[in-house]
Amino acid sequence: MHDLVIIGAGPAGCRLASLCAPFADVLVLEEHRAPGGKACSGLVSPRFMGLLPAGVAGCPGLIEHELRAARVHLGEETLAIAKKGTAAYAVDRGVLDRELAAYAAGAGCAIRYGERATGLALGKDFIRVATGKGVHDCRLAAGCDGAGSVAARGIGPASREILNGLAMTEEREDRSDCVDVWPDPEAGGFLWKIPRGERTEYGGMGKGLGFAAVERFFGLGKRRLSRSAAPIPIGTARTFSERLLLVGDAACQTKPWSGGGLAYSLLAAQYAAGVIKACLGKDDFSAAALSEYERLWKGVLFKDIQAGMLAREILKDHTELLPGLVKALCRGGGTWEKIDFDFPFTGLLGALRPKDLGT
Repeated sequence: MHDLVIIGAGPAGCRLASLCAPFADVLVLEEHRAPGGKACSGLVSPRFMGLLPAGVAGCPGLIEHELRAARVHLGEETLAIAKKGTAAYAVDRGVLDRELAAYAAGAGCAIRYGERATGLALGKDFIRVATGKGVHDCRLAAGCDGAGSVAARGIGPASREILNGLAMTEEREDRSDCVDVWPDPEAGGFLWKIPRGERTEYGGMGKGLGFAAVERFFGLGKRRLSRSAAPIPIGTARTFSERLLLVGDAACQTKPWSGGGLAYSLLAAQYAAGVIKACLGKDDFSAAALSEYERLWKGVLFKDIQAGMLAREILKDHTELLPGLVKALCRGGGTWEKIDFDFPFTGLLGALRPKDLGT
């Protein structure tokens, strides 16, 4: 019997696996036959690089391009956001997934590709993970299996919405240092253009958004593009029950304003690993013991998640407020150095002054 079975070999699953490897027998199950392949813009903050093992953060090809600014377009208004130094990196998600999987395997974790989890069942002193190829009994399971999480069914329904995330890349060099964003509050999302150095990315996030709409918006016509799509969960979910934890998209640990989940999932994996170590030491995998994990990650991430969800709801119902907000933020132009890429609402509350809002 394994100490820990992790469902999903994406960044959340592989990072959790490598963190637990020194003190646990870890098995990772991945439905696909190789790591990588998920649609993801991979736009991350400098903080994210510090969450990676040094060997992964420094691997060749991970960072495609360095970005220093963003332009948010709304009709005739444009909000320019710039920081001194690096604001974000465009990373290659395929390289990231492969390197994190290799690092987890090198740490001693077993990874089984092409084995899809189909359900979980709680036993007297174990939890059983069923797959299309058999069953795996373990002391504890972790669901890192994304928006359609099988593991999450064992915890209960989430309060969330699922948005379409679309990305199209063109082998067209673009070495500018600015991301362009076009908000679409009615669809609950936005469109973007990201320079990736040797490539250019066009994409979007929104309810019911399709590739055709993105292509029309950018006038892409018959240009040769590589396309990928993935569901993005926005909302809240309970992230623990007896002998079971959820990490990453399965736990709705995503940013409501951008759909990004890489930094949040790696932060949550650190908290999960600490709690798993303590539970293994005490041989206590009760819901009460595992609730410490949710307390820890929510203490760091949940304030901004809640603020982002509230902002989404307000702007969807009152789109007329967005132009005024853009103008207010432009008036507060010098405040951007104080705003955190991963925790923008916390930063905004401290950065904007009453006069910036015209009050």
